[in-house]
Amino acid sequence: MKTLWNGFIILAIANLLALGGFIGWLVSSDRLNMDRIRQIRMVLSITISEQAAKEASEQAKVAQDKKTADEAAKAAKPPLTAAEKLAARVEATQLDQERASRLRREVEALQSRLASDSEKLSKERQQLDADKAAFAATVAAQSAKTDDEQFQKSLGVLVGLKPAAAKTMLMQMMGTGSASTAQPSAQPGAQAGDQNQQASSADTKARLKQAVAYLNAMEERPRSKIMAEFAKDDPRLAADLLDNLRAFGQLAKTSDSPPGTGTK
Repeated sequence: MKTLWNGFIILAIANLLALGGFIGWLVSSDRLNMDRIRQIRMVLSITISEQAAKEASEQAKVAQDKKTADEAAKAAKPPLTAAEKLAARVEATQLDQERASRLRREVEALQSRLASDSEKLSKERQQLDADKAAFAATVAAQSAKTDDEQFQKSLGVLVGLKPAAAKTMLMQMMGTGSASTAQPSAQPGAQAGDQNQQASSADTKARLKQAVAYLNAMEERPRSKIMAEFAKDDPRLAADLLDNLRAFGQLAKTSDSPPGTGTK
């Protein structure tokens, strides 16, 4: 027990000597004096919670003082005169006018761009329509040329035949050899409600036009020989063909006239 007590005393004396040496070093190195000792005592005498509350109170006081000073400065400022109020209003009006002018310029620029795009689109559409029309015209011309070439080939075959054979081929083209069915039109009012009869009559007219077109395109000599064959076998049909041949110039003006019907 005595040995333990002696050891404790020795440890306490050693710590005391160490603390004294540390304080002596602080004093000798100019890091500690009486003022700093008092400051340390004051800092340690206040708890952390009390320090935080004190700082918050000081900040609130500073903010309140600043607000009070601003209000006092505002209250001390003299009121605006009529001229100053007018100048402020004019300045505000000018700012509004500048904003409105800028907005108007932006709208005009947008409208101009839209008009330019619309004009460009319109030109492109017109060009497309022109290209389509040109293509359709080219196709129609090529088709008409092809039809005319085929017509001329068929005409050459008819002209090359004997008159009797050419007459037989034309009658086959008309679909019948009788004058009654080759008649281009029926009596007025006959079978007015019969659609099949109307379709047959329209087909007969088309066939008769085609035969007359071939006769019209022939030269005078072969046409006269073929007409003589018709007159010999069926005078009524020959008269119908002659009457349609006379009126062929008027029939050729209609939209449904066959191609290649130019008189040679």
